[in-house]
Amino acid sequence: MLGDVFNCSFNDNYCGIRTYQSDPLVSGSQFTDNRFGLFLQNCYAPNWSEKNIYDCTINDNSYFGIYMVDASPTLYNNTIKQNTRALWLLYGSEPVLDHNSMESSTYYGIFCSESNPDIYFNDQYGAGGYNHIRLNGSYGVNAANNSLPVLGYAYTPMQDNSGYNTIESNTDYEVYNNTSNIIYAQYNWWGEPHGDPSVYGDVVWVPYLSSPPGEGNLAMSEFNESSPLPHELNDAYVEQFNANNDIAASMFKDYFINHPDSPYTIRAVVEYLKNLDYFKKTEESYNDIEETKKSVKNSDVLFELNSGQYTLLIRLGEFNDALDLIDNNIKEDLSSKQINRLNLHKAIIHIHNLNDVKTGEYYLDKVIDNSAKNEAVNEIATLEKEILNKTSGASLARKALSKKKNNVPNSFKLSNNYPNPFNPSTTVQYSLPHVSDIQIIIYNTLGQPVTEYRVNGQEPGSHLYKWQGKNNSGQIVSSGLYILRFVARGQNNAKIITFSKDMKLLLVR
Repeated sequence: MLGDVFNCSFNDNYCGIRTYQSDPLVSGSQFTDNRFGLFLQNCYAPNWSEKNIYDCTINDNSYFGIYMVDASPTLYNNTIKQNTRALWLLYGSEPVLDHNSMESSTYYGIFCSESNPDIYFNDQYGAGGYNHIRLNGSYGVNAANNSLPVLGYAYTPMQDNSGYNTIESNTDYEVYNNTSNIIYAQYNWWGEPHGDPSVYGDVVWVPYLSSPPGEGNLAMSEFNESSPLPHELNDAYVEQFNANNDIAASMFKDYFINHPDSPYTIRAVVEYLKNLDYFKKTEESYNDIEETKKSVKNSDVLFELNSGQYTLLIRLGEFNDALDLIDNNIKEDLSSKQINRLNLHKAIIHIHNLNDVKTGEYYLDKVIDNSAKNEAVNEIATLEKEILNKTSGASLARKALSKKKNNVPNSFKLSNNYPNPFNPSTTVQYSLPHVSDIQIIIYNTLGQPVTEYRVNGQEPGSHLYKWQGKNNSGQIVSSGLYILRFVARGQNNAKIITFSKDMKLLLVR
């Protein structure tokens, strides 16, 4: 479990931070020159209005700014620039994006596969939208494999669900829709000329803003008040945007059961699964889907419902059950694209959940061999394999683990901070002989805590903590003497070992 992280720097690592089944709170921190700035897996935000990754700088990371697998954090006011890929979202990731900058990436601002990010202003919560997605080397937003990003939806009466994003100057397309769903991207600023954004696929971008958000925001295009969606779905969206997720889930379910051959059927399935997440526990959602499947005959609908169940089993830690369910659903009537999606699911489970790299690579190879290079599954599988085999064909994960084992210290150690005195920041190195829970608290001379840093289950080895002379609220503190207290608690076989040490820090402005 990852504790709260405030005002830290993570540079030149494999992952700046990696979380698994935890709800991180990360603020005011810098992530630069890592392979992964942040790697978030099976972690979620409590709700729209509670920020849990905010005011961070995530720049110049060689693979991803933020990589998510079934992760749904709320990102607020982060600068995510000059990464190879800014946001990479896989398998049920549904982050809320609010006032972030995804700019100047080599390839994508946002890539999503089987993921449904919320990139619009939600009037119910007063959050979301106002993002900058611009100057990326390929696509601003790339949606694949029945992803359903929402960048603004204008058909809910008496409520504002506009995008209010700036999406402009991305090299190939502002929005690339490689799915069978309609992507709504209304009330956004597309740069100049107003009425001609470069989009691919079915993207509804009218009405649009006549100037960047905050500078007038007049919709210059004509707007048909009638939604192009069937009224049943539009009514369901009204309930969803009003946070009546139980009602919305039921309405979406009714639609895909009663309209199995509609062009909007898969959209309804995706939204049904998304709304279940908001109001039901994981086990209840799984059982609801199982009961729903009894009323479904459309094979494509069943395929998407099964995909939702794989994700829920992974959240429950039932990885082998998820693999068994995937195997049971690989049938002759599936398309080659669907089989490739299932094999990619298996590869991700083996690599990221079971740490079985060899089997994961086997399924990655199957996907690569049986898909075209321009398919999203091929791109994901090729990239995953490249990451695993970057150095001399050996797994980076295995190599990193081996390196750490060879450099594990024999005892706890806290080294003197450098520089000291300092302005504006100082760095402390500490060493752990075992997996340990660590806590660093900095106090002023009155004994009042100024800032705190916690990590649960940190791996053995040498680690750095950088204090930037700020308190937990991100405010710069005054010159003076501060006391750093370091506490580590680890376990060697059955014995609990605790280590603590204080250190004086002198800040001179």
